[in-house]
Amino acid sequence: MPLSVSVEQAVALRTCSVLSPLTEQHWPFAARSTPPPPDLPDPAQLCGAVVLAAVEALRSARPLTQLARWVSPEVFESLARAAAPPAHAERHQRAVVRGLRVCRISRTVAEGSVVIHDGPRVRAAALRMEAHRGSWRVTVLHIG
Repeated sequence: MPLSVSVEQAVALRTCSVLSPLTEQHWPFAARSTPPPPDLPDPAQLCGAVVLAAVEALRSARPLTQLARWVSPEVFESLARAAAPPAHAERHQRAVVRGLRVCRISRTVAEGSVVIHDGPRVRAAALRMEAHRGSWRVTVLHIG
């Protein structure tokens, strides 16, 4: 004798809980949900520091590897392609952050703009930071 099940019965079978009231009491569903992301620090300090380090790396005044922790792999590769070859015994004037503005788009996304003076030039930079493993990571970086 073939077993016939209506669509409504099939949906009900798939959506009903297999836990008994006793089991639900000891292991509630809320305990199984993923915890919310931790509160992230203020992104403004990282914003200025990353742009400063990136500009110095582009001028070969700083090793690019110092940025690996704070930028996404795509941003790191882009900086590596744009970086100047290391100069021998050349002294560079230290870059200075002249202005900084950060806007939190959401709890896990922030965007910033930085004005940086690096000796002969004044540059503008824009970046996007996203939450990654409890801290900020730069996912987009444009330096003018």
